[in-house]
Amino acid sequence: MKASREIPGLENAVVSATTAIRVIAARADVAYVFSSLVRIHAKGNFGEAYAQHYFIRNKLGESISGRWTSLTPRAGRQGFDHLFLRRDGNKLYWMVCESKYNTSPLGYLKDGTQQMSWKWLHDRAAKLGEEYLQISAGHVEAGKLPWLKSGIKTLDVPLSNGGKATFWKGRDGQWRYSGPRDKMEEARRMAGKMGMDLKSDTCNIRGRLFRITASGNDVKISVYQVESAKGSTQVQDLKYGKTLTLKNVLDKHLSDEELKKAIAEEIRKKFPSLSPSEVREITEEIASKKTNGSLLREAMSTTSAVALQSLAAAGIAGGIDILAQLALKREVDWKRVGMAAGAAAAGTATGQVVSILLVKTKSGIRIVRFASKAAKLKSASLMRNSLAGAVGAVFACAVCSCGMVWLGKSEWNDAHQEFVAGVGGVVGGGGVVTLATSLVVAFGHAGTGAAIAGLGGIAQTKAALAWIGRVLLGGGVRVGSMALGVLGVATTIAIQYAISYGFRKRQEAKTREYMIRKGELYDGRVWDVVAHRTYLITGGLG
Repeated sequence: MKASREIPGLENAVVSATTAIRVIAARADVAYVFSSLVRIHAKGNFGEAYAQHYFIRNKLGESISGRWTSLTPRAGRQGFDHLFLRRDGNKLYWMVCESKYNTSPLGYLKDGTQQMSWKWLHDRAAKLGEEYLQISAGHVEAGKLPWLKSGIKTLDVPLSNGGKATFWKGRDGQWRYSGPRDKMEEARRMAGKMGMDLKSDTCNIRGRLFRITASGNDVKISVYQVESAKGSTQVQDLKYGKTLTLKNVLDKHLSDEELKKAIAEEIRKKFPSLSPSEVREITEEIASKKTNGSLLREAMSTTSAVALQSLAAAGIAGGIDILAQLALKREVDWKRVGMAAGAAAAGTATGQVVSILLVKTKSGIRIVRFASKAAKLKSASLMRNSLAGAVGAVFACAVCSCGMVWLGKSEWNDAHQEFVAGVGGVVGGGGVVTLATSLVVAFGHAGTGAAIAGLGGIAQTKAALAWIGRVLLGGGVRVGSMALGVLGVATTIAIQYAISYGFRKRQEAKTREYMIRKGELYDGRVWDVVAHRTYLITGGLG
């Protein structure tokens, strides 16, 4: 291990720094959450259940006609995908729309009733009418609609000014009103009218099937008119109407608020131990990393994603070690390169698994919350990946230290010392980064002038990174991230070097003392030395 004698702790510094950076950059927690959602809605159901919020409710409602108002009647498995309402004087016209991705067929109930049949439509319309009548006749309180709607039922009502009001019911069964205060009674009267119409035998309901397909970066929505005789339990015919094309939407990052809310709702169902703020933070991170098109494709499996990031870490660590060896010795020890690459891969894989466990398990979530509170950070995501990066880096140090002994390039005592130095560097580097971030959060201000401490989740993280980038280098979030990464790596390497250097100096001092004693035994004064040692041990002859 020649290079390690020239630069103490070189291998562990390279391996630990590479591992920590790759674990933090990999964002295995976000990848795991996203892949979990895709697994729940396999074979296109993800796009069917979520893309429709953006592609249909927000876009298609405008494309059909400005006279149609898009409502939100979905309340679990018994609701409609989409409901549109058109008013013509006192007459109400309804349009129920079911969306299917690719070739997914219309489903059937246990009694054989087919989706979008006359009976299917009117049975559900009558149930929906009952709920609108509850709003009209029952007690309703004013209350802002929560961002997360898990366990909440929502119903929209069009207003005379062209806007909409939303009535919502939580787990306590109480209906609440979210909209202009002076329009509350108007909205309740309209809800009563809608309820009576939906329950009547003369309710005018037309059915439409929206078939969603992806074509490059475009989304095509083919509209079919559903034909079903009065009282029928089956659909007789689907008449093609037209195809609407939404250009260049699949390659854009998720930005629609309704789509984000829908994703957040599913995250809350899958990971109930996460708090609303933690769910929102992960949702925002998914939205910043994923495109609309990713919702229509199956995500890479967690195992594959972990393996890919680990291989990347191996390549980076091996490459750095090669350059270091060439610079120091002008030759390459390929066994040592292989060990550095393997240690980085093992550490990166371990760190990613830890990141997943910290978001998947209740104990992991508690650990992150405790650490975030101790560091006075509201960003659970930042703390989660910092902890995972530290664990991965420590494991990489252990693998590297043991590996060098196995290759015969180090003794166990040296390996132990290098491991201790590596752990010290990782802890010290992570501590400096956390301290720096905490100080920026506590005393810094965002570009808008707002105190960063008052922000939460990903907003706080971005504001802190932007402050660092702006103050240090005149940049933004990316520059701040790079600066913080450089600070962490530099601190880690410096601490590892200092600890390793201290161990080496201590060993050299012991070696010199041993050589001096050895020389004393062989220069003719051996019995004087023995007598002197005996005198000291016995406390003198007296």
